Amino acid sequence: MTTFALLCALLMGMVQPVVTPAPPGELAHVVLLGDDDAGPVQIGQSVDRRATLRNPLDCPVRVRVVRSTCSCVSTDLSADVIPPHGESSCEIHVAVTGGVGQQRHGVELEFTTVESPPRVAKATVTVAYTPDRAFDVRPSSVRATWIAGEPSAIELFVTRRTPGALSVSRAECDVFSPASLVAVLGKPQSVTRSLVWAHTPSAAGLAAGFITFDTDSARTPSLAVPIAVRVLPAWTASPAGVVVNTRAPLSVVLRARRPDDKRVPASVHLDGRAIEAEIRPLAMDASGCPQFAISLPPPPSLPIPLGRHGWVRIRAGDGSELSRVLIAFPVPLAPE
Repeated sequence: MTTFALLCALLMGMVQPVVTPAPPGELAHVVLLGDDDAGPVQIGQSVDRRATLRNPLDCPVRVRVVRSTCSCVSTDLSADVIPPHGESSCEIHVAVTGGVGQQRHGVELEFTTVESPPRVAKATVTVAYTPDRAFDVRPSSVRATWIAGEPSAIELFVTRRTPGALSVSRAECDVFSPASLVAVLGKPQSVTRSLVWAHTPSAAGLAAGFITFDTDSARTPSLAVPIAVRVLPAWTASPAGVVVNTRAPLSVVLRARRPDDKRVPASVHLDGRAIEAEIRPLAMDASGCPQFAISLPPPPSLPIPLGRHGWVRIRAGDGSELSRVLIAFPVPLAPE
């Protein structure tokens, strides 16, 4: 590239200027003020921390927030550009919403010199605290693996730290329907209450969210417990994925995960459209689980173009999905 072409490319934004990383101390001195650990803090209050940002250079330094650890963090910057040998300030505010044990939140700052080429450095401003709750929750987070079509349940235990009545209300879980909360066990005068959710997932997949509930405690009016659920298909397909490169029919073996699953494969769909398939029962496996052989038509009969893929979904007579198979058609090679 000639000098003239390089200059034109720079003017058109085709070539970005070189950015040189630098240690934070070379571009800005970050002086953290206040305590690093705020200790116990009541839920609903805010934890604040301030930092002084000093520019030791002979050129201006631009500062911005590039990342925060949580949506509960807000930031106040007194100036976006720090003048030569000047200073700015950064104050973070963390809304205490819950959590178990010590928490640490904050922001990452990016410093960029106003020169060519610019130099860039990063630093963090954080603060630690411990939510001061009137009760404990066990487990503090929920991770579960369920099977589609199988009834499942989740139970949380809420215990007061000091003697006294405990009232629990507005218990919700954004992963399940409101009707999934089936019981709040234990008398209001008891120290421990039990919350039970019952749910029967209808389809495989991943779901994540929070279990939230209110109490009559002024110190801890509400709490959120993270939950992540992985739902496996009720039946497994072998192979789970097929790459189509022949004109022969495709065959998969479908096996139930539970011996008492009496459903029978009744229909096969490809991307929402029903396709003809041969379904034959096989002998039960070593665990006594039902098995079926599913034969799909040859690839030319499948309504899917070359170079694409689609899900073959196998359903029972009641419409519930038993399992799925990924069918992939290879991209044809262009002639040389």
